[in-house]
Amino acid sequence: MHCTYITFSTGLISFSEATRFTATKYDEAVAWCTANNKPVPKHTLHPRVKGFVATVRNLRKAPHVKAVYDVTIAYSNGKLFMSPPSFFDTIYRPHLHRSWRMYAHVNRYELASLPESDQELASWLESRWIEKGRKLASLETQLRKGEQWGDHFSTDMKTHDIFLPSITPSVNI
Repeated sequence: MHCTYITFSTGLISFSEATRFTATKYDEAVAWCTANNKPVPKHTLHPRVKGFVATVRNLRKAPHVKAVYDVTIAYSNGKLFMSPPSFFDTIYRPHLHRSWRMYAHVNRYELASLPESDQELASWLESRWIEKGRKLASLETQLRKGEQWGDHFSTDMKTHDIFLPSITPSVNI
């Protein structure tokens, strides 16, 4: 079903990196960015812009879609930065919050405020990824210094930093 015909509340999650982060994939992304004169993100892979551009182009046809949310998530396990708990850990490990911390940064962008042309929209997405890298680098520095990631909610309600000191899944088996 095309998204413009849906009449109920809808959410769409798109992972623009299109794959999981590994050291090998990061090295490949750096080489690709260098060869293609693209900015090299830190702590992320270069986003796959074509899928994002096509998605936004179609979402603009849906009158009920008003915004795009950009979510950046960081994990730490002790001093290990970007070390998320496994699926098994989240379900079966009691007191998970004693080992892992999670941080989420959320930006809301009005769909109407995004660039119109495909090239400008691709550049916009690439710049979000550079910002993600800066945010993650800052969090890594704070972790290395032993600083808390902290709580912050901006008053404009378009940006939120959320520190979750405990990850406590609720699962009924």
